[in-house]
Amino acid sequence: MNVNRLLELRLPRVDISTDTWPANWYTHLPDYCPEVRVFLENYYRARPHPPATGDSPGANMETDRRPPHLELHAMNVTVQEVLNELASKYNNWVAAGNSPPPGREALSVTYPTFALGWELRLPDTKGVPMNVWVHSVFTTFPESTHE
Repeated sequence: MNVNRLLELRLPRVDISTDTWPANWYTHLPDYCPEVRVFLENYYRARPHPPATGDSPGANMETDRRPPHLELHAMNVTVQEVLNELASKYNNWVAAGNSPPPGREALSVTYPTFALGWELRLPDTKGVPMNVWVHSVFTTFPESTHE
């Protein structure tokens, strides 16, 4: 895949309104933007690989803290512009003094306390269910500090 084609993909309308932890803002971009999901699913289907079985159980986190509310509404923007805006909102959230939920401080892989921005990566599709793969393409950068 030409990564630039994905980043330059123009989205006619983006409407994101969700309560979720900032690291999820990136991984769930295909859920918020149908054009991104279609692009990634077409790439996945074009790859030669044995069919994968199952799906990801996802993460289950319990806390008494509420995740931040994200509002992002835009028209005629590229995927890269959306990712840059998410990074800006993420860093503003961190700069406001927010920190990981209690008990999550050491889990920097799923919840980094600080991200410089976003990263696009194309993991191998072999043996990975499409829905899991689609949610692994965008992530925070750096993803983890592995203390």
